[in-house]
Amino acid sequence: MEQSQTVSIDEIAKDCGHICAMMVESVTTTAQLAGSATPQLQDLFDQWVSLLGREILRNEGANGEIDIAERAGKIGISSSSLLHLLLSLERKGEIEISRVSFTATGSGNREVCPCMKEGDSDHDGD
Repeated sequence: MEQSQTVSIDEIAKDCGHICAMMVESVTTTAQLAGSATPQLQDLFDQWVSLLGREILRNEGANGEIDIAERAGKIGISSSSLLHLLLSLERKGEIEISRVSFTATGSGNREVCPCMKEGDSDHDGD
């Protein structure tokens, strides 16, 4: 026999309030970042990205294989950021990506708050 779940209006309202708060925070952060995107800061950011690109390619020679997680850890960025930088280097014509290796994890989108994932009730105490 299938069990039915009942969710109270208060729980739904709490979840909706939590989602709205996260959306407002995200929009506010985006607006603040956009408002501070002066040409000088953009130049500094471009220099930083260029330095990261050089660091990624350092010691690789003309052809290289990169352990994404290991190199990202050494540089101090996420694996996702490292992949983005590699794609940027390829778009600029500095490298050619010819092979990709991956392992399926089934863990879902790591950039989504766990409280937003279906079936998660751990955020009830928030």
